Amino acid sequence: MTEETVENVVSNESAQAVQENDWEEREKEAKAYIKNDPLYKQVVYISNDDDDCFPIPYHELDNDLYPYVVERPTGINHPKYNWTTRQWEENSAQGQATKLNVLTNELKEAQQEIATLKENNSNIAKENTQLTTQLDNLKEALSSNTEQSAKQAATLIQMLSMATAKIDALTTSAGTSTAVTPPSPQPTSQATTTESQAPVAPVATSDDTKKEGE
Repeated sequence: MTEETVENVVSNESAQAVQENDWEEREKEAKAYIKNDPLYKQVVYISNDDDDCFPIPYHELDNDLYPYVVERPTGINHPKYNWTTRQWEENSAQGQATKLNVLTNELKEAQQEIATLKENNSNIAKENTQLTTQLDNLKEALSSNTEQSAKQAATLIQMLSMATAKIDALTTSAGTSTAVTPPSPQPTSQATTTESQAPVAPVATSDDTKKEGE
């Protein structure tokens, strides 16, 4: 193996190590390159299927343009840009495991919430059934009370009718007895003057007739 081949292999391995483990070192190199070449203005980060995060010097770029990302990843050991969510994500094995744990916990919480909702819905359904039953019982009770009240009212009306008939009969009987028995005549007042009264002739009796015959 020639010296040039060895250098190429070492260079490739070094680049792969930088890409997988220390992208920040590559970023430093890109910044140093910008200082020596005024044609380049900034560092952008290539992130696609081939490279997770590969910093390079760039002329000038205001917004992301696939596969170039303007925003620098922070707080991430092995960043990879998600072009769907437009965010940097952890792409290391440990990071993937952590992300998987987070997603698993979120899934468990979602399942628990679904179970709670189902239980609440079941309780609500039971309460609705109980309320419906209570309403039916109340309707039946009201209907029964109405029929009973109607029967009581009919009995009272019949009793009142009988009592009214007796009162009418007694009133009619009392009116008949008053009509049969006339009131006693009242004495008339005497005239104060004698001139208005005609003289009454004396009536002869049997004793007076005997005296005249003797």
